[in-house]
Amino acid sequence: MTEEQDVWGAGARTVVVGLLAESGPRRRMLQKLAQELPGELARHVDANCSWEIRVEEYALPFDEEGNITLMANAQELRHQLGCDQVVYLTDLPRLIRGKALLADISVPQEAALISVPALGLAQYRSMRKTVLRVVAELSHGPELASKGQARLIRRGVLRPVKQRPVDREGGETYSELTGARGYVRLLLGMVRANQPWTLVPALSSAMAAAIGTGAFGVFYSGIWALGNALSPWRLTAISIAAITIMSAWLIAYNGLWDHPEGIHARRKRWIYNTSTLLTVAMAVSLMYAALFMVILLGALTVIAGDYLQTQLQLSQVSFVNYVKLAWLASSMGTIAGALGSSWDSDRAVRQATYSRREYERRAQTSKDWNEQ
Repeated sequence: MTEEQDVWGAGARTVVVGLLAESGPRRRMLQKLAQELPGELARHVDANCSWEIRVEEYALPFDEEGNITLMANAQELRHQLGCDQVVYLTDLPRLIRGKALLADISVPQEAALISVPALGLAQYRSMRKTVLRVVAELSHGPELASKGQARLIRRGVLRPVKQRPVDREGGETYSELTGARGYVRLLLGMVRANQPWTLVPALSSAMAAAIGTGAFGVFYSGIWALGNALSPWRLTAISIAAITIMSAWLIAYNGLWDHPEGIHARRKRWIYNTSTLLTVAMAVSLMYAALFMVILLGALTVIAGDYLQTQLQLSQVSFVNYVKLAWLASSMGTIAGALGSSWDSDRAVRQATYSRREYERRAQTSKDWNEQ
């Protein structure tokens, strides 16, 4: 028997672990994980157990404060799924006492709640290690499982995670992210969960206004001359300013800025608003890139090289001249797109900005979230 098997202990029974996902994409990730878990659990948790993994898509309701009610429903879920342990993965970020929570583990309930955003960008790898750690604790309790955790921490797997007992005798613990690295990991995970690319289709009016204004730059020779005269550094500064203006407008106009109340409100406000800002800025940047490609293609199609050479009074025209023209026109179009976004549905923008579960939670806890 290996050292790892000695640490985790041994058993002679079949253990059925139910993995619950809130969305289809998350379920597909768990189905892939379920193929690897039996062997990993036998190696790291209990080699003498027969491990069975069942994956289901299931969204638990929220309580009045917008929290997932897993522990209150754990026994019913285990009976419904026919499993010994239930591990629920939520797309929601979770904060307790201002700390970013990775997992909430209850040995008596034989249930654990894992926050997927807290897994960061490398979600599959982190998810596999976190599920292993959680099942070990549910199987053997926090004290024995912590011995195995020490090895995983030395390997860098669980950093920057810290175990905090809630009820040591009752077998309830939290896994928290610690330090600046932990908050960065949470923010990146929240942005990934929000899927910024889904916001672009919701900004159809903004995109139409941006293309219309950008097309003006294709047909107006003054924009050609100005774009050619500007340095790449100045064009970059104009691009950043345009993206910033549109991002700020989207956040302000659609009421995306969060104002949490209660204790640790300042830290919650910083985390949620920073993730919203990054999500919107990435979406606007994607829109800007698409706009640039459309305008560049239009300029190459409409403006003949000889005519551009004559208008700019150049000895020779190159592809760079077209790029600078489209660059400036795209910045102009993006600023106009901010105003055009006023015609887009507030609800559609909000639904696209946040993950589905985050939107549902905000819709339940905020009275005016769906009224506009």
